[in-house]
Amino acid sequence: MRVNVGLVCFFVSFCAASSAYAHGGQPVPRSLYVDPFDHNMQTLVSSDLGLHTSPDGGETWHWICEDIVGFDVRDFALAGSGELPASERVWLSGGVGITQGEAAGEYVDGLYLSEDGGCNWSPVGGILAGQWVGVISVDPAQPEVVVVATRHINLPNGVAYSEDSGRTWQWSNIDSEDRELKSMVRAPGNSAVLYASATQKLLRSEDGGRTWESFFEELVEEEVDELDVHMVDPEDADVLYFSVFSAVGRHLYVTRDAGLSAQKLLEPSGRDFQAVTILSTDDDGGRMILVGDAFGTGFISTDLGQSWEEFLSSVVSFDCLRGDPTVEGGLFVCSNPFVQFLQPIFALGKSADDGRNVTPYFAYGDTDDYLQCGDDSQIMEVCAALMEVGEDVGGDTGFDPFGDVGVDAGSDAGQMPADAGPGLGVGSGPGGGCGCATPTQRRPAGGLWLLALLLAGGLARRRS
Repeated sequence: MRVNVGLVCFFVSFCAASSAYAHGGQPVPRSLYVDPFDHNMQTLVSSDLGLHTSPDGGETWHWICEDIVGFDVRDFALAGSGELPASERVWLSGGVGITQGEAAGEYVDGLYLSEDGGCNWSPVGGILAGQWVGVISVDPAQPEVVVVATRHINLPNGVAYSEDSGRTWQWSNIDSEDRELKSMVRAPGNSAVLYASATQKLLRSEDGGRTWESFFEELVEEEVDELDVHMVDPEDADVLYFSVFSAVGRHLYVTRDAGLSAQKLLEPSGRDFQAVTILSTDDDGGRMILVGDAFGTGFISTDLGQSWEEFLSSVVSFDCLRGDPTVEGGLFVCSNPFVQFLQPIFALGKSADDGRNVTPYFAYGDTDDYLQCGDDSQIMEVCAALMEVGEDVGGDTGFDPFGDVGVDAGSDAGQMPADAGPGLGVGSGPGGGCGCATPTQRRPAGGLWLLALLLAGGLARRRS
């Protein structure tokens, strides 16, 4: 039986002390999008604070609030001609929308689109109306071609594709899955090849997501509760790294022949992980597999998974891993603030040594301001008003989305002081931090803190 991590998170926050957050939750980085045509355009997606975008390689960060791009944003991408700057392409945000007013709490369209650089957004209708879009993939060879996977729990799920930068959509031949399509990856060396995962099957497309074939039967011997695809080898589109989650934990597998057979590579006892990436390590094409779990433990293999080295990273958690295209061997790391009562809060870090040491790169307190748009834009009408008035989306007053984050100097050994560097919550923005100081400053007392850790790191968690 899996433990509800959201419930544990609430429990930890309650024991620590209460604090107001947008939609009542803490901001959690879901994914990092790096513009393939302009590597200085990075966008961090958070679960309940919308999007944070930087147009200059992390020097400045701007806020696009969740009220106009949907609650619980899972993925983000830019579509359209790579010859155009980011501001002139189509921006797509996928996740879950939550209605307000009389119908408060109901799900709304899960894919939002902006055609003016993020200033105004509208939900995508048609076949995707009412769907929760969890994954977005833009073909770098044809950036007007976009593929999405849906993961709604109450509607049939499928893969849809667009050939006009996300304005109109049609279903692929996979459009009646009873379970959510949780993950999807594209082959770096052949953008026409994609893989996706349903609960009990893996899917492969060789035509950019328009048609799919399923595989997985008898590929592994263990019982399967959940499947995730993580990474395709940059040199071989037939090599897919995927994981199987069951009652005994999560195990990493590889298929080197496009699904005809599979080999188990990593079996970290009792541990769950979501962060997997491949890094190039030398000029001869040597590749390293890096796996990270929610409590900062990393696993590195330099022989494509035949042997592993385990280490404890300086980062509090590995919530996502992404290569940094601006630095050879560079790495971005998302850190989950759920466990950040152990460390100073930051959402995104950088590493130059395979994740062992991570330098804070972005904290919500580093937000300079909302995205600069015209006076009649949604950004100015909604996001600027939220920041200026200090209200959360539920109407409670007193919420400062970027309020100062203090670091309790006496709380935990090994914590970095407030002036230890950028991204630790003492930001240059309107308020400084993100209103997330509470979990950092106080742990639940005694046995409650230990119980919270055990619950969070247990063998099972409830399916999200």
